[in-house]
Amino acid sequence: MKSTLIAAIVMLLALTQSPALLANEAKQMRAKAEQYYEDQDYKKAFKTYRKLAQSGDRYSQRRLSRMYAEGQGKSVDLVDSYAWAALAAEGNEADLAELDETLLPQIEKPEKAKKEAAKLIKKYGKEAQKARIAKYNKQKRGRVVDEGSCTGSKLACPRR
Repeated sequence: MKSTLIAAIVMLLALTQSPALLANEAKQMRAKAEQYYEDQDYKKAFKTYRKLAQSGDRYSQRRLSRMYAEGQGKSVDLVDSYAWAALAAEGNEADLAELDETLLPQIEKPEKAKKEAAKLIKKYGKEAQKARIAKYNKQKRGRVVDEGSCTGSKLACPRR
């Protein structure tokens, strides 16, 4: 009983974090990543930038792309470099065209790079971010509906 109550309180606190608090947390993470990078602790910088990049931070996506291209924190991987850069350039055709002109010719298998970019865009791109935000907002309102069931009270569940 006690553990259930504690778990419920922890979940409630997690769901009530404000976007401003989350934005502040992202700023702190980026500052930490920058410090790791300046200290040339590329493995820690890479790991931190990756978390930020996966959450939709364009700056971190570009930084991760450069780190892949230069072999900082991971071995050189131009396919992943292209994919993260394409994600960062999502929606900006000029940036993507520049990538295609500069980075793509250096890649042995350009089609593989484009497929990787498409996977990242599908998983972390603008549409995926919108879906995650919508899911978060539903959870925050206590209206989580997964596979036909409501996990909130009867008042919070949508009518069918």
